[in-house]
Amino acid sequence: ADVVLEPQAPPPGASRDSTRVFQAGRIVVREGRVAVSLLQRELEMEFDEACELLDQLQTEGLIGPYEGGKTRKILLTEEEWEGRFARS
Repeated sequence: ADVVLEPQAPPPGASRDSTRVFQAGRIVVREGRVAVSLLQRELEMEFDEACELLDQLQTEGLIGPYEGGKTRKILLTEEEWEGRFARS
């Protein structure tokens, strides 16, 4: 099944960087997987930018750490993720 993401307005007072982190997090949660290629495709960005976003998602507590070839864990629900930005 294809997932269609509808554009959302960024949270009030959000910077361009925080908006991009927010969007990346929503993509990861909705797709149920953590992948550089997913962010590259969905957000039309280069590999290094997507890797940096994954690092930011880890810092924000959305995904677990990189553990070699293992799949990173998604630690928050979509509601919990959106709630973090609603308080910002």
